[in-house]
Amino acid sequence: MVNNANDKLKINIDKTSSIPLYLQVEKELRSLIKSGLLKDLSRPITEKLLEVEFKVSRNTIRQAISKLVDEGLLIRRRARGISVVDDASKVMGETTDGLSFTEAAIKRGQKPTAKILISKEITAPKDVQEALSLKENTKVFHSRRARYLDGIPVSIANYYIPLEVAPGISEDDFSEDGPNQSVHYVLERFYDQQILKWVESVEAIAVSAEDAKILQIPKGSPVVLRTDVIYSTEGKNIAYNQIIMTANYKITGLVYKKERL
Repeated sequence: MVNNANDKLKINIDKTSSIPLYLQVEKELRSLIKSGLLKDLSRPITEKLLEVEFKVSRNTIRQAISKLVDEGLLIRRRARGISVVDDASKVMGETTDGLSFTEAAIKRGQKPTAKILISKEITAPKDVQEALSLKENTKVFHSRRARYLDGIPVSIANYYIPLEVAPGISEDDFSEDGPNQSVHYVLERFYDQQILKWVESVEAIAVSAEDAKILQIPKGSPVVLRTDVIYSTEGKNIAYNQIIMTANYKITGLVYKKERL
């Protein structure tokens, strides 16, 4: 992919990783689809082209493509190669497909930061046990953080991550700014947990006095409570998040219609 500027794509495949190559290729293709670079190539997209560029076998390419075709992100036609779906009926929401808080904020030209409020190992609460299908008394890493956009408090996030998912995870893995403020980034880069999707539930609540103080809003103000169950590319639910969002929280995500869960 070197014919013109649009063909200069950065591909990150680690053949020494424990993550199967087809999952790495799938993840990279998702990123290229999301950025629009795959659609903007000056050359037709073919299995042979991707085999050369990713430097993996044709079977690996086919495995990765098949999943994306099944999800309606790519179309594969005999003798015509592969194309990116351009169908507004397949998407809902705004402009970011599966981006974390940090990634979406940066894309929008905002500066995201985080302040760690709690960071410790605990026994999973009952709702976390149920959400992640954990056994009773399973230990999880609990991270409670205030999130800011351009210095304005916009949310409080409570993440729960089973220790078996990320052995040794601790406060030292996170920072107040930069990529390490993202739980998604830490799970993917430090613990080889490749995130495929997350399932959200949203409801309106009145903010508590404790949270209102952190968010700098009046006690009892209406806020949005969003809960996320995060799934890996292997189909495992690897984290649970409860996030309280104020009206200043402006990041939304583009959601592709997938199977009902």
